[in-house]
Amino acid sequence: MFNPIIVLYNYFPEKLAFRVLLVAIMAASFTALFDLLWRKGWLSRNKSRVYTLLFLYVSALLFVIVLGRRTQLYTRVELNPFIGYQKLLISDTIRDWGETVLNAVAFVPVGFLTCVVTKRARAVKAVLFGFTLSVLFESLQFFMRNGYCETRDVINNTLGALFGAVLGIISIIIVSKRKAD
Repeated sequence: MFNPIIVLYNYFPEKLAFRVLLVAIMAASFTALFDLLWRKGWLSRNKSRVYTLLFLYVSALLFVIVLGRRTQLYTRVELNPFIGYQKLLISDTIRDWGETVLNAVAFVPVGFLTCVVTKRARAVKAVLFGFTLSVLFESLQFFMRNGYCETRDVINNTLGALFGAVLGIISIIIVSKRKAD
């Protein structure tokens, strides 16, 4: 199956420059789209800003997690998260713990912004979006051979989105109480 994006990706002379260009074009396109939706009256100004911020953050995550890494000769799939957590518990290096915490912290803004921009079932939508995004990123890492595909990362990312959703709900409650006063 011929895919022109894959062909460009594989044969572009400087892959990193192409990846940066790809993310920049995506971010600019969606920023313009949300601005247009606001100008047409289909989105409020605040929702347009939050959607734009969310998409820019997701674009940055896409670059850092998937596109910014070098392609490897092999990839690894770890479907049992308990093996990863067991290795983490017996590990004596701070790097392993830092990576685990960073996986969760990276998805806190995703959960927070998704929770702020949605109306009903805020936390559920935020966690589902974080989970879906994490599965997408892990799958892309596997297919592009530029990272390890681990269910532990999906769990950590989803927990980060859940924490962000909780922060989003707390901030919504605080703002609504201030408006009521």
